[in-house]
Amino acid sequence: MYDQRSRAQRDYQWGLNSARREGREEGREEGREEGLEKGLEKGLEKGEFLGKIQLLQELLGEPLTPATELRKLEIDELSSILGDLQQRLRSRES
Repeated sequence: MYDQRSRAQRDYQWGLNSARREGREEGREEGREEGLEKGLEKGLEKGEFLGKIQLLQELLGEPLTPATELRKLEIDELSSILGDLQQRLRSRES
């Protein structure tokens, strides 16, 4: 009986450890996929900002900020620059 009880405890512990490993691996995989999707979205969003900023700079006759410099900025900074350029273009047209 002692051996059976001992074996049952080891089997139970092995099952728990196995389930934990499997759960961790599934979580990591989901995290990788979600991170990749968010990274791609952010990259595409930044790319749209870069093109618009450089286009507005060209329309305003300003020197173009290199794309490498713009890529270093966060989206909120890019949005602010874009908004400023749009406002300046609007006021120039009035």
